[in-house]
Amino acid sequence: MLNFSNYLEDLKRSKITAMLDGIAKKGGPVMADRTLAYLRAGLNWYASRTDDWVSPIVRGMARTKSKERAGTRVLADDELRDLWRALDKAVDFLPACYPQYVRALLLTASRRNEASEGSWPEVETLPRDGFKGEVWIIPGARMKNKRDHAVPLTSAVMAVIGGEPRDAKARPYLFSTLGGTTPFSGFSKAKSALDEQIAKIRKADGREPMPPWKLHDLRRTAKTLMLRAGVRPDISERVLSHVIGGVEGVYDRYVTCRRSVMRSISWQY
Repeated sequence: MLNFSNYLEDLKRSKITAMLDGIAKKGGPVMADRTLAYLRAGLNWYASRTDDWVSPIVRGMARTKSKERAGTRVLADDELRDLWRALDKAVDFLPACYPQYVRALLLTASRRNEASEGSWPEVETLPRDGFKGEVWIIPGARMKNKRDHAVPLTSAVMAVIGGEPRDAKARPYLFSTLGGTTPFSGFSKAKSALDEQIAKIRKADGREPMPPWKLHDLRRTAKTLMLRAGVRPDISERVLSHVIGGVEGVYDRYVTCRRSVMRSISWQY
């Protein structure tokens, strides 16, 4: 077994800075900061288990600030219409599951990998507050906040993903290019093909190209549309599985119950 302590003793701040400079030059400052975050976590773990070793990472080594990394892009109504049209028109250029996958991202406000790795074993029929239907329970292991997250599958979402196949055990994934045996993963190539189709639609209409956008922008767009529709901010935050802070987050457990509670209680309060 390798003794990593010898390597860590020789790890200098200047070496880390030089490495991050190289990453920033090739992949950009955000990529460098992501690498720094993983490295910091590992070194802090090691430092917590030793008596006299101090991590060489200090404040000020990051290339960007969290506010600078935060996205602001929200798709406008005409952009959403173009997106929907492109998903219909590009069936010959996109993976078969991709149109359903992109629409599900917006309708459920899910993150990219949360949706792509969704599976039928995570879907259950549950009743609550007058609602009885399919609920997609994403396990905490796949969530950013490490908490189970319940997503009611409305009729609009079910129309997108379709019904559960008879051989769901053998083909469990909701979105797959291999008949449900593996989760969808061809994000970059499919997104490029979709952007090309959107560009064709806007050019044919004599409009300017659509500004750059990312799949994660659909999640921000969903939040914005909920607010416009009159959904309370605290509810929309829970739809996005954001952690509710303060006293409300500590004491209001009704809508943040875990999967074990959902299975054991009939929701009759």
